[in-house]
Amino acid sequence: LQQRFHVVPYTVPTTHVIQFNPRSKPLRNNELRRALAFAVDRPKVLSETVLRDPRVLSDPDQARGRVVTAPFPERSYAYSQQLAPRQHDAILALSLAAVAARRLGGTSVPPLKMICSSDPIVRASAEHLVRAWKRVGIEVQLADSAAVDAAKDWDLVYRTLQMTEPVVELWPFLTMQPVARVADLMYLPDWLRQELIDLDRAENFQAAVTVLHRLHRHIQEQVLMLPLWEVDEVMIIPRNIRGFPLAPLSPYQGLERWTIQSRIPTDSLPNPKSQ
Repeated sequence: LQQRFHVVPYTVPTTHVIQFNPRSKPLRNNELRRALAFAVDRPKVLSETVLRDPRVLSDPDQARGRVVTAPFPERSYAYSQQLAPRQHDAILALSLAAVAARRLGGTSVPPLKMICSSDPIVRASAEHLVRAWKRVGIEVQLADSAAVDAAKDWDLVYRTLQMTEPVVELWPFLTMQPVARVADLMYLPDWLRQELIDLDRAENFQAAVTVLHRLHRHIQEQVLMLPLWEVDEVMIIPRNIRGFPLAPLSPYQGLERWTIQSRIPTDSLPNPKSQ
C-alpha cells in the first residue's frame, strides 16, 4: 500500500460523542444521564467495534484511539488532564435507571430516540450502545436523519467532529447552531449559559483556557453529554500527487496547490531486449 499511496495522518483526531437534547424532558433527570454514562463499556466498544485493535485494552498508548471526557481532542489546550473517564459499572447504572424511572413517574424509563448517521462504524457503535443501555432497563430507538436540526422528537444524537478551536467552536457545538447566538442558549442550564458567556467575554487566551477547563469539569460532573472516544485517522493519497499538507486538518485542504504527475504504466514501456 505504501508503495502506491501516501498515508498522511490528520492533525486533529475525530471525536465521537453522544449529545443530549436540552429540550428532552427525560434527560433533564441527572440520574438518567448518569445511568447512560455508567452503562457503556467504552474501552471495549472502541477496541472491538471501532478500531478492532486489542491494544486499546492492553497498551492504550500504542492504539489509534482512546476514551475521552470532552468533545475536543485530548491534546487540546481546553482539555483538563486531571479528569478521568467514568468506569463502566452496570450495577450502578441499573440502580440509577430505577431511581430515574421513579422520579419520572413510572416503573421504567420512557423510551428514548437516538439519531445517528448511516456510517457503518457509527451505526455499529450506536447499536452496541443501545444493547448496553437495554441491559440496564433503558430502551433507546435508533433513527436516521440527514438534518439533526430539523428533528424535534429526539433525545440523543451520535455526533462525530473535529474541534480545532474550542474557544470559538464549543458554543455552536452545544447549541447545535452554525454560529454563537445568545438566543440559542435559552434551553441550556443556567450554569452552562453563564459559563459560555464568560468564555465569550474572556479578556485574553489564558482566561479563556481557565474557563474552558472549568467548563470541561462541570460538563463531566453534570453529565451534560457523553463523550465516547477519539480516533486518529489518516488520509490516503496516490503517490503521483504533490503539494498536499503533511499534517492536514481536513480532506482536500489546500487542493488548489496540489499537482498531479503523469504516470506511465511500466508494462506499456518497450522491452529493450526485444529491439
